[in-house]
Amino acid sequence: MSVEIEGEVKRWGNSFGIRLRKETVERNNLKGRVKMIIIDEKQSRKSLERLFGSGKGWNKSTQEIMDDIDEGWK
Repeated sequence: MSVEIEGEVKRWGNSFGIRLRKETVERNNLKGRVKMIIIDEKQSRKSLERLFGSGKGWNKSTQEIMDDIDEGWK
């Protein structure tokens, strides 16, 4: 199961913890000791930009891009 949950990283003694709002925990029926995968959005965006570029200067509409793709199949 995959659920997107927003939280806040906070210092907790000598460690860090992720704080989730009570409403979020209740809405997603989270219990103690749940394993999670954390994705850093800033790092993910940088990785995608390295692979595909930032998209700056792209001025074609989606339909124009689809037409170009179709043209390649003829």
